[in-house]
Amino acid sequence: MRPELILAAVVGGTVTALAPSAARLSPMTQGTARVELGKPAIVPVAGAERSELAETTSRLVITIQDFEAASGAPVVGVVTIDCQGVRHELGRFGPFPNRTILGDGRVKPQRFGFALPKDSSCRPIRSVTIALDPQTDKLDAASMTVLSAEIE
Repeated sequence: MRPELILAAVVGGTVTALAPSAARLSPMTQGTARVELGKPAIVPVAGAERSELAETTSRLVITIQDFEAASGAPVVGVVTIDCQGVRHELGRFGPFPNRTILGDGRVKPQRFGFALPKDSSCRPIRSVTIALDPQTDKLDAASMTVLSAEIE
């Protein structure tokens, strides 16, 4: 079963100050990574060698499965990479619909595509950091499971 591609990503292209401490990052384990509010995850990128080339057809695709929505307001996923010590935002995405979605076999994983930066100092892209950004201050919790990050 191939996941559906959701074209809901907003291409960022801005430098962000998102630089959480290493103690707060969740490394990817056993093929999945759990992202929670205030606890981003570092996700290895499959096909990183393809990101070294300046191909305009290549893109980064993030696949998520479970999404636990916040009760107060929507949250968005933020995808960043390291460009020689500077965090570079590739874009933002939001699971649709904005409600809790559990990977119980009846719901297909959702995929979000992002253009690769043209700046060669950002390549190769070996890992990405994925964080949840609340759209309001009054959120209790939200989380998602990242199945993969790959260059296509």
